[in-house]
Amino acid sequence: MKQYCRYCVHCFEGDGYCCSAKERYMSEEQIKRANNCPDFILSEDIITGREYKPKPIKIETEELPQLSFEELGISPDYFKEESVVSAMIKTFDDTIKKQYPKQ
Repeated sequence: MKQYCRYCVHCFEGDGYCCSAKERYMSEEQIKRANNCPDFILSEDIITGREYKPKPIKIETEELPQLSFEELGISPDYFKEESVVSAMIKTFDDTIKKQYPKQ
């Protein structure tokens, strides 16, 4: 999160803008600049009175090449509805047989 003096609890307005932690006066341009002050404590905006809402972080994703079924070693027929359903039924049957063997 970026820090701005205008959102710090130590910044107050009088004849100008003052930082009580650093004991110095600042211009409006200075309090609008990003900084890395170790004394920063988040508060509402000294100018507008609104709460600070940081912009969401954008994560860039890498485009991956699309692979064919052959490159993956899968037959294109595998994804036809009948093949998928029959594979699911076989898997289900095998699971039931393992859990409940005939006695």
